[in-house]
Amino acid sequence: YYITAYMYTCLVKVQQSPLSWKLLQQQQPTAMVATSTVGVLLVLCAVLGLALSSHFMGAIIQWKPESIGSDGTVTIEISHQASWKGSSSNICGNTTVSGSTLLGEGALDCRVGCSGNVGSMLFYCTDYSISEDWKTGSRSYDYTFASGITQFEASFKSGNWISEVGGGNWEIRVKGDLSIRADTHSINNSPVSGTRPIVKLKRGCSMRIPVSDVDGDDVRCRWAQSSQGECAGVCQAIPATLSSNCILRVNTGISTGLYAVALQIEDFVSTSSSVAMSSVPLQFLVSVYSSSYSCDSEPILSSSLEDDSVVEVAVGSLWHETILATSGSLSQSIVEIVTVSPRGLTKSGLEHIPDTLSWKITVSWTPDNSQIGPHIFCFYAIDNLGLSSVERCVTLKVKLSEILADLQAIKYHYLGISGAFPVQSCSDLADRKPWSESGEFWINPIDIVTDHASTRKVYCDLERNFTSTYGNGWMRVANLDMTNPTQNCPDGFRLYTLSKRLCGRHKTGCISTFYSTHGVQYRSVAGRARGYQLGTTDGFASQVSNNISAAYMDGVSVTHGSSPRKHIWSFVAGLMEMEHEHRHHCPYSSPRGVQPPSFVGNDFFFEAGSTRHPAVNVLYDDVLWDGKNCSGIEGPCCTRNPTIPWFYKELPQPTTDDIEVRICGNYPPDNEDVLVELLELYVQ
Repeated sequence: YYITAYMYTCLVKVQQSPLSWKLLQQQQPTAMVATSTVGVLLVLCAVLGLALSSHFMGAIIQWKPESIGSDGTVTIEISHQASWKGSSSNICGNTTVSGSTLLGEGALDCRVGCSGNVGSMLFYCTDYSISEDWKTGSRSYDYTFASGITQFEASFKSGNWISEVGGGNWEIRVKGDLSIRADTHSINNSPVSGTRPIVKLKRGCSMRIPVSDVDGDDVRCRWAQSSQGECAGVCQAIPATLSSNCILRVNTGISTGLYAVALQIEDFVSTSSSVAMSSVPLQFLVSVYSSSYSCDSEPILSSSLEDDSVVEVAVGSLWHETILATSGSLSQSIVEIVTVSPRGLTKSGLEHIPDTLSWKITVSWTPDNSQIGPHIFCFYAIDNLGLSSVERCVTLKVKLSEILADLQAIKYHYLGISGAFPVQSCSDLADRKPWSESGEFWINPIDIVTDHASTRKVYCDLERNFTSTYGNGWMRVANLDMTNPTQNCPDGFRLYTLSKRLCGRHKTGCISTFYSTHGVQYRSVAGRARGYQLGTTDGFASQVSNNISAAYMDGVSVTHGSSPRKHIWSFVAGLMEMEHEHRHHCPYSSPRGVQPPSFVGNDFFFEAGSTRHPAVNVLYDDVLWDGKNCSGIEGPCCTRNPTIPWFYKELPQPTTDDIEVRICGNYPPDNEDVLVELLELYVQ
């Protein structure tokens, strides 16, 4: 039974290793080689060190926003640091610290707001300790959430914790809010933290959990909760208290030994807020010991790096620091100065300073462009009695060098203003320069680097949001204003020069014009139209069929795509404001008029210009679709949409289609027509 259980667990673990699974599949499933297959499986389990192993020692998962796509998708960078038993498989040493070998196992799985694996939990080794038998490392990767996702949760779940804390499964869960913050006009950044895999604490003593938040939010700590899937078998496993300001104090009566600690670090927009914007898991081990020494009796660190300080490091420049540790007496010596570092940071070997009680190491780091932002760096010393110094943690804040920063500032200043520095879309501009005013800007939705032909100037409205769920940043695609004497009717439309300059039809049925969206992907459309009734327009009563390509109403039809056209909005011209045959009425009046086709639904404005039965070829002065002078039977159509004269429509799927505008009527224009004076359309 035990061999069977062992083999089953081993098989599951080997399946998770693509190379091992491929090797196993090469064994032919015949009776002659059955023993060989079992042998290969056992060897793979032994080599991998995965089967029924107890090797987990904690982790942290944090994140920051990267970009918002023009289609509403959100890309974030997820960073994790994981710690494992040092003597387990995949040894971490000097060669792997500076190398590119991926270690570890498992994946971060989606729990809310996504699906499948979010990313691998493999890591690049950054630090290790031989005396405490651990290795740790970090890795970052991007993940893109679908449009409309505002909350996400993901967790790393498997087994087992190291046997010294009882083994058992682990689960470590990260959570985040992807919506745009009202105060920063951008997506939230999670807090960052970090600590060594094993923290030594005397009974009754305390430690400060290092935290940093780039948004300057109120950061609090709490215990991880089993009910929220945050800690599996180690929920509040240590007899200790945890304050909201992230001070962990072990109880005086606690037994000595190793304990797992599982907590969540959360950020709040203010000290009075009770809703966390993100929740970052931090799990590690505490080694509790008993000693006659006070909490302050331990090796002493000496460095210019003060605890909880912030050190700025430029991209591409070498940063280095010497860390000294002094023992408490002649009978004591420093055996190790341990660091918990960002990726790429290296340290020298431990060196004794002659004729002193001090030892030193030198740490060096040259961060790259992908590491811009805050990183937690912690260090502490261990002496030959097993006592450890107070851990110091600093925030290494990576920024651009002054020259690169100046160039970046120049580029940022001209972003969208110069054709050399186009943005992807108007919403991209609103995200990157939220204080910009509306105006003309350069965009390139295709490829900013290689496809210069796609760079063009468009008008971006950066003040209105039209109740959009995606914030500001709308591109204007149509701007027809016939009160401007320099403007002419679009191609395909007929110019009327009556008491006003207006655009209408030149034939029975529908005439159309197209407005380019320049390849920008959009999901929302907003706009308005101002028109006038000419003759006997009769709303939806004119429809000849339930066909979007036919004259399904008298008015202006806004659509996108072809084969079939897809409806966006209809501006419908009724017969008259007073009661007549009810089929000409507003569809919401009593009695009700002819109902709109199914593809229109509720996406229309309906208004008439004439107060009484209209005459053929007479222009009526009451402006259509402005929500004013709506009396009698057309009142319900004017008041049902509070945003009139503006409409807002969110499409089922993102698209890059150009927008088609048609003026339709089922009689010749010398009998009836809908004449347009103004048309504005925006996409996002």
